[in-house]
Amino acid sequence: MILLFDTIYGPVQNGMDPVRQISKLRPLSPKEIEQIQNGAYVILKDNGALYQKFRREGVTRVWCEHASELPVYDISGTIGNVLIGIKTHTWLQWEHSKCCSLSHACDWTRFRWSGLNQGPYGQSMYTDKNPLIIEKNKIIF
Repeated sequence: MILLFDTIYGPVQNGMDPVRQISKLRPLSPKEIEQIQNGAYVILKDNGALYQKFRREGVTRVWCEHASELPVYDISGTIGNVLIGIKTHTWLQWEHSKCCSLSHACDWTRFRWSGLNQGPYGQSMYTDKNPLIIEKNKIIF
């Protein structure tokens, strides 16, 4: 199984870039790229392959609002922080800042006020209640 994960997604250097990793599964539309960079909650229909690869590189999050069948991990992004978990398939959110930081508390406050996820490049309407779903060879919008 590990070989499959490494074959699909390959090695990571200098932090995780979710756009680059998901693009290895299939090309992303400009709108998908923008939403992922803006903090969209993404469900990646990959049977957990991305989660299995990156969980080894993350730090277990002690508490998380998002449901996951296995531990949720914080992974350093090329900018910001990537939160990753699993519910049959990988889910992730590219966050603006690391958990338990003042910046993250401000981001959470902005989310509660606006209902928009806070990413490193902006805000997204795709939350865990309204996820961006990405399937191999199929764009869902």
